[in-house]
Amino acid sequence: KLMDAMVTCYKLMSEHLDRVIEGVTIVDNIEAELDTNYRKLWNSLVKEGDSITPTTLVILKDVIESFELAANEIEDAAGIIRILYLKYMITGGHK
Repeated sequence: KLMDAMVTCYKLMSEHLDRVIEGVTIVDNIEAELDTNYRKLWNSLVKEGDSITPTTLVILKDVIESFELAANEIEDAAGIIRILYLKYMITGGHK
């Protein structure tokens, strides 16, 4: 879902420049939702930690953190698209 929104953002840069901020906002909202789910998942792991082997717990921690880092990188890329769009608009590139 997040990657699809990012691809849409990228396409909007060349096809519908007037909708870029809308696309970036969608990416931001999805990433915020993922952050919420990330925290919920961590809370679940903490509650169930005693019933999970240490090795499994470490693996799950690494997987969860990898997803969170990937989501943050996509959000950062959307932020760069936002900056490029705003710079383009401010410098009069839209004429």
